[in-house]
Amino acid sequence: MPTVTHERLQAIGQSLLTASGVPDDIAFSVAASLVDSNLKGVDSHGILRLPHYLAGIREGELQAAARPEVRADRRNSMTISGNDGFGIFAMEEASRLLSARAKNSGLAAVSLIECGHTGRVGQFAAQIAEEGLFALIIGGGAHETWNMVAPHGGAKPILGTNPYSMAIPGGPSGEMVVLDFATSAVARGKLLDYAARGKSVPLGWVLDAEGRPSDEPTVLKHGGMQLPMAGHKGFGLGLVAELLTFAMLHTQETPLETFNWLMLALDIGAFTEIDDYHARASQYLEKVRRIPPAEGFDKVLVPGDPERREEAERRRSGIPLPDAVWEALAAEAERYGVALANT
Repeated sequence: MPTVTHERLQAIGQSLLTASGVPDDIAFSVAASLVDSNLKGVDSHGILRLPHYLAGIREGELQAAARPEVRADRRNSMTISGNDGFGIFAMEEASRLLSARAKNSGLAAVSLIECGHTGRVGQFAAQIAEEGLFALIIGGGAHETWNMVAPHGGAKPILGTNPYSMAIPGGPSGEMVVLDFATSAVARGKLLDYAARGKSVPLGWVLDAEGRPSDEPTVLKHGGMQLPMAGHKGFGLGLVAELLTFAMLHTQETPLETFNWLMLALDIGAFTEIDDYHARASQYLEKVRRIPPAEGFDKVLVPGDPERREEAERRRSGIPLPDAVWEALAAEAERYGVALANT
């Protein structure tokens, strides 16, 4: 298992993307997002996704140079199309526009449609929260082609993984409290990561094609399905996400194979002085962190703490990559004539 510095991994990602026809600024954005996920220990949404993106470009499913555009602009909301380009780049732009609108009006919403995979959505919720806002991002709407999650009590998939992400400032130090979770037991990328590492998955994540519990990470390739997180609770969240992003956002022109995204932002400063908020938030979070740990834990962490811990370590020691991921990158490098040793 090779260990690679984040700087080198960024250079590899950018080089492969530009070699495949991606403009420099989009290549930088996409590579930086993937590497940031690896730095934070969210390897399921890290550089292992890059070969899938490159394949999407070759197969015409992902438009390398497409840029997002505003399709509808209302007083407190807008609809943005990714034009079948990189979802990461489109989500960055949507987050920027949403933040500006919410700071101006107190509350704003954006729908993002027609874009590729958006990577780790918590990155964008945190981007919005950095502006002194509460952010909520909900994805779904592709159940016709990405139906991989069974409903609670069911043995046939009918939902997507339909993720939610929320972020809010955690105090004056700039740390964000970030929640980012699929409404399935785990994100699909976690199954890809386990498969790349040759590991079995815990029971309770997936069912096989006959609806029986399985520990095989590639079960989706053989007619299997994922389970909702926390049983009926995850199913309920996933169902609401589908109603919002399919029933509310889908149109006849929206491709069935792409997720839609609903993004909401609330200005904290519209309700209280922001300095007072920071003082109360940081005081409370420290109380939470000082709670004595339960058996098997060394410390109480709030959402966002594990990622900050992991990032500090990986910036020092490098990012470990499974052999299968490194080999996939090497194969793409050979395809595009990129020398990994020189990146």
